[in-house]
Amino acid sequence: AALAIRAGMSGAAAVRLAFACGLVLGSWGMYAWARRFLSPPAALLAAVVYTFLPWILATVYLRGALGEVWVYGLVPWALWGASRASARAAWIATVAAAALLLWSQAGLAICALVVISLMQLSVNRGRPVLVALSALAAGAVIGMIGLLPWLRQAATGANPDFDQHFLYLYQLLLPAW
Repeated sequence: AALAIRAGMSGAAAVRLAFACGLVLGSWGMYAWARRFLSPPAALLAAVVYTFLPWILATVYLRGALGEVWVYGLVPWALWGASRASARAAWIATVAAAALLLWSQAGLAICALVVISLMQLSVNRGRPVLVALSALAAGAVIGMIGLLPWLRQAATGANPDFDQHFLYLYQLLLPAW
């Protein structure tokens, strides 16, 4: 959003653009990752379903958590790159996605990187899993180095409304919600 503001956009328009870019990046990444395993129509359906998952929409429209939207936008790219990490471009994409994940929301990024690593360990064997894990580790190291200036700053207080925006399981089944 800061780049869009420097380009002359208003603050509100820049934030909306950042939300839209995160959502588009996530749906495009989910299509790219799902396309490796599914037919084009099925991969498109996977991308649409991923984009309109209730917790992603709640993150955008209810909580307005821009960092989390970018996590949802980058995780499919980390999955795509880790599943093809033997190719140089995919290795670089995995490193970039892992680093950007940490810069967008570090707590969710660590969870996502652990899950992606465990998935790679359970699916791949031999050299492909080592290449994927090396890309994820390199991205995590770059991401942590980029976070060092912020780790030295004093933390702000806790968000008092944080627990009011949890998504309960029954809400997924209510048509009115």
